[in-house]
This record gives sequence, structure tokens and C-alpha cells, in this order.
Amino acid sequence: MSGNSFQNKTKINSQTLIALQDILLEYILSNKWEDYEDFARELSERIIGKSPKTEKDLLQCVKSFSHPFYCFNEVDKNRFVNRLPLKKIIKRLSNLPIQEKLTQPPEIVVISEKPKIELPPFTPSQILPEIETVTIAEAKQLIAKINLPERIIQDELRDALREKGATNITERKSDTSLEVADLEDFSLKIGRKWYSFTSVVKGYNSLPKKLVRWEDIAHQVTKAYQGTKPDYILLVLAKDLVDGVISQFVEYGKTVGKRNLIILIEPINLARFLHARKIL
Repeated sequence: MSGNSFQNKTKINSQTLIALQDILLEYILSNKWEDYEDFARELSERIIGKSPKTEKDLLQCVKSFSHPFYCFNEVDKNRFVNRLPLKKIIKRLSNLPIQEKLTQPPEIVVISEKPKIELPPFTPSQILPEIETVTIAEAKQLIAKINLPERIIQDELRDALREKGATNITERKSDTSLEVADLEDFSLKIGRKWYSFTSVVKGYNSLPKKLVRWEDIAHQVTKAYQGTKPDYILLVLAKDLVDGVISQFVEYGKTVGKRNLIILIEPINLARFLHARKIL
């Protein structure tokens, strides 16, 4: 007999974790990034678990680790990895004490968990049915007119949601530093179920370029999700997206366990909504 199988398992030594986390935090803070949702600790635990022996192994370990840190700080993963102090991390790992062995099997606690249910995708017309009263052809003729103050779009969206029985819809006279999203934490019944939302509205003049990049909206989207962790974020944009941003929406949604997190109201559907509401 080879002995108890639990002898081959290790637990993370606190000294090991702290040493590696210190290196990562120093690197993160030196680049003026935020250690969003315990990124340094979680990455440290992953590295320790993989025990890379070479810089190549360490690179692969970090590259395969997904986390909303990258979206929140608007930093490309390749840029983060390429500047990582690899030699310092490998050296620190090689000079750490041997990890403590588990000589007794841990107590097994069975916890009954509810199966994770994937939230369904919703179309803009399921949220704002009045969109269906305006054709796409009509909306295309109105696109040039959606150069409206952002506040007008926000207020019209509030009124429409009130009419549909949404909860927690309040007026806001001005933006403040406490703002989490443009419409914070409301719930709306779709079909037979209630779902929670926050909404981010970006008017024409608040978007810096002709086409919208993920970098232009990432901070506000991630901040809106961080606030109350809703089922969905209703993202209303007065300009079109560059190629690839939809994929980034899905990727961010996956990092928080909600692939269909972002429901986009792009310029065509925004024009349909505003025309149906007699704003255009």
C-alpha cells in the first residue's frame, strides 16, 4: 500500500501566498491599476497551485487566467503579461519553504448547491416593446437626429420603464461622484419573471470618437456591474461600435458568470425608441 492518498495533496502556505502577492501588488500599483476583486490574491493562488518552474510555464499560467481585473483597468492582458517581473516571481517561488503536507484527510462537508441557471438573452424589443412600432427603414432616416443631450435620452428611458412597472426608477437632476450607473438597480418583469438591471446611457457628445471602442465604455460598464451585480446591464449608445466589441461584451460577461449580461440598444434601435416616444 502506498499510504494515505491525502499525503500527496498540499495546502497553500501563508508565507508563500503573501510573498507572491506582494510582488504582484507592487507591479499592479506601480502601473496605477486597481487590485480589482482580489486579483493579486487569486492570481497568486493560481500560480502557487500550478508551481511553474520556468518563465515560459509562468507566462502560460498567467495568460490562461481570466479575471474582470483587465476590463476594469482597461488593460490588455498581453500588455500586463509582457511587463510582468517573471524572473523575480520564479526566484521567489524557488526560495520559499516547502509547503506543508496534509497528513490527515480533511473533514468532508457536503453542501447542497442550487444548479447555476444561465440567464436567457433578451432583445431590445423585449425590454422596450414600443420599438416594434417603428420600422428599421424609418429609423435609418432618423439616425442623424439622435445627436441629443444625453439627459433627454436618460429621462425618456426612465419614463418608459416607469410605464412598464419597473421598480426603483427615480429622477436625477445632476451627476455626482456617487453615481454607479445612469439608471441604478431597477427590476423589470419580463414574461413571468422579474430580472434586475442597471443601465448605462452614452449620448452622442459623451462618446469621444465616431465609433465606440470597448475602452470608451469599459470603466462605466464594469462600475455599473460592480455596484449591485444585476442580472443585466442595459447599454444605450448613440454611436455604432467598432468591430470586435460585441465579443468583448461576451467575454466580460463570462468573467462574471453571465454570458448575456449586456443588452445593447444601438443607434438604430435607439432611434426607433425615441421616434416611438415622439422625441424624434
